[in-house]
Amino acid sequence: MEVKKGYKQTEIGVIPNEWEAEILGDYSIKIGSGITPTGGEKIYKNKGRHFIRSQNVGWGQLDLSDVAFIDDEVHNTFKTTEIKTGDIFLNITGASIGRSAMADERVAGGNVNQHVCIIRLEQKYLSPKFINYFLLSKPGQKQIDSFQSGGNRQGLNFGQIRKFLFPLPPTTKEQSAIATVLRETDNLITNLEKLITKKEAVKKGIMQSLLTGKKRLPGFNGKWQKKKIKRLFKFLSTANNSRSELSDEGEIGYIHYGDIHTRWSEFLDASIESIPFIKKHKIKDVPFLENGDLLIADASEDYDGLCACIELKNVNHREIVGGLHTLLLRGNKDEIADGFKGYLPHLKGFKEAVIRAATGISVYGISKKNLGEIEITIPDTNEQSSIAAVIADMTTEINQLAEKLQKYKVIKQGMMQSLLTGKIRLV
Repeated sequence: MEVKKGYKQTEIGVIPNEWEAEILGDYSIKIGSGITPTGGEKIYKNKGRHFIRSQNVGWGQLDLSDVAFIDDEVHNTFKTTEIKTGDIFLNITGASIGRSAMADERVAGGNVNQHVCIIRLEQKYLSPKFINYFLLSKPGQKQIDSFQSGGNRQGLNFGQIRKFLFPLPPTTKEQSAIATVLRETDNLITNLEKLITKKEAVKKGIMQSLLTGKKRLPGFNGKWQKKKIKRLFKFLSTANNSRSELSDEGEIGYIHYGDIHTRWSEFLDASIESIPFIKKHKIKDVPFLENGDLLIADASEDYDGLCACIELKNVNHREIVGGLHTLLLRGNKDEIADGFKGYLPHLKGFKEAVIRAATGISVYGISKKNLGEIEITIPDTNEQSSIAAVIADMTTEINQLAEKLQKYKVIKQGMMQSLLTGKIRLV
């Protein structure tokens, strides 16, 4: 492959002529990890020196939500790995291998366990922020993968880390400029994640208020009525095929109860979601799903998952059936509105009633008969529709923010690839 003018081919890939492919150990003051003190978690304190473990090292950020602390006596038993500001933490064992983050003033003076490697650099020549971003980039992660036995990411040793190759811009000014741009992008992503978390919390609070009648929307003051599930819905039959009979191709969409537990929540938009298929000849005397139908998982290994449900939207002309361990409920439109049914588990008293009606020991289940006898308190269909519209608007806003967040993350990956290899120059 022809190399663009002003660039050269190196062991680390194509980089600008002014850049060099260097070895990490040549620029490192320290590469090493700590230990887990004798006594393990029993010696942890509520305050003291931060003790960084692998769960505290994220993809570029520290997570101190469950950080442990040690006292000076324990710290002094392995003081050679005391944390300094600017140190790079790199996870070197387990499922989180390859995650890295920077030490800041919050954790300076603390220590690390044996699963976290400290990389301390000659900052006169090399920016820790630049190297941290390189470790997180595709070329950096590719090197980490290359040292794993069979590609299963079992562990890294200090000798391997010292051999890491990286592209080095000629000045710390250029290194810092690259790191600054990537940090600003990280800040955008972090702020957007915080905004999504905040809006999700607000949505949860509003749902709890509106769906239990604690708060009423303007214009509604009618009394809510207690009604049994069997009055609101008609129970229809579902198929009972196992997961092994499903595939990515086929004639009929098939919704397995496991997917209700793990893939979807409250609603399923059949026009955009990928649904497993089953061969047509395997389905007999089972009705196809319609818009507004409610599918409920009638079995769960815990109470939280019992009666998890989804309301179908945008089924259009698709042929889809409810599958194993699902109950199909088709609503009486004079009693319960489309768009409201998916919130059934959030209605006041419903979950408690389901738990009381459940049977089983290791796996809990609920029958059509027992579910049908459960009473829920709901408003008229006009208020139901208005409540559903408010929640749907909030959900749409959160989904749009989530899409925006994903785009930012894709953009950041592209920026890392371009900036850390000198494809795009900042100075």
